[in-house]
Amino acid sequence: MRRSGDDPRIARAWSYNHRRGYVDHAWIIGGVPNGRHLIWRRYVEEAIIGAVRGSITRLNNYGIDGPWVVMATLINVKGFAVIMGDDYLTDAAWQDPAFLGQITDDHLAPASLKPMLVAFWRVFGVDVSPELSEG
Repeated sequence: MRRSGDDPRIARAWSYNHRRGYVDHAWIIGGVPNGRHLIWRRYVEEAIIGAVRGSITRLNNYGIDGPWVVMATLINVKGFAVIMGDDYLTDAAWQDPAFLGQITDDHLAPASLKPMLVAFWRVFGVDVSPELSEG
């Protein structure tokens, strides 16, 4: 669990390993500074890939191996926009909750997560992440 600020009752992120071989992750990807509903992109793409890698490593330590299934859903996101840099914002999210799909793969390399990341960006009116369109 990663704490947020000085209040010990608030967590920015948490992870829970289940005995049946699955992991739940949750984290805050945005906030409302100065009344603007913003999501910071660094909390999304890198965090999804990192959570998947960390989960696989953790479950491998318990003798659990793929194939792997990843599902992701955004909640309480309607009206938020992603800040892209230089104060450029995407369109506001139009869907809540926003299911980003399900991926089943033997190895779950970052490239296999591309459909989920594309779905994330479409919630905000972006055809594809700039990083994904380069690769």
